[in-house]
Amino acid sequence: ETEVGYYSAGLRLAMVLQFIPTAVCQTFLPLMARLYSEGDVARLQLYETELFRLLWLFGYVAAAGFFFTGDWLIPFVFGPAFAGAAAPFKLLALMLIPISVGAARVAFFSKSKSYGRILASDLAACLTSALCGLILIPTHGAVGAAASALIASVAGYLLVPYLMLKGNSAQSGHIMRAAFFPFPNHKILFARLN
Repeated sequence: ETEVGYYSAGLRLAMVLQFIPTAVCQTFLPLMARLYSEGDVARLQLYETELFRLLWLFGYVAAAGFFFTGDWLIPFVFGPAFAGAAAPFKLLALMLIPISVGAARVAFFSKSKSYGRILASDLAACLTSALCGLILIPTHGAVGAAASALIASVAGYLLVPYLMLKGNSAQSGHIMRAAFFPFPNHKILFARLN
């Protein structure tokens, strides 16, 4: 019972920022779909790279902020009785990285109406979560639940979509470069808003 409360508290706080990447991607989806339909591959790849950089950066900053403040943030928000939720919260905070990039995955596949790929990656996350949960939760409680959620989000939002793109080295290459150099050129990203 206590473990469920710890996990719930950690999850609610960690997911406070989860909707920001989705909102950002929805802003850029119409532009990406138009560039895709026009066949403007160079501009499309430029926007995609900058969008992925922005979302990798957001994920890294949000996850690091929550991870490093978790030990005092959880008791501050929920009270000292929930101090045990700090460990699951830190693992769940790391989920903000794949969740952030997962939002870009939806925009990336939606422009070409590749909804089956989104479904496949979501199913991979679901199955991974169920399997990891069966293994980790009985022995590790709330920390096991948080670990299984983190593993599932990495599988469904990063690994499976990357494997789907593996045949196209140009696409997978610019996504990986964005992960290692997550500093977007805001002039490129927001020039279209002017």
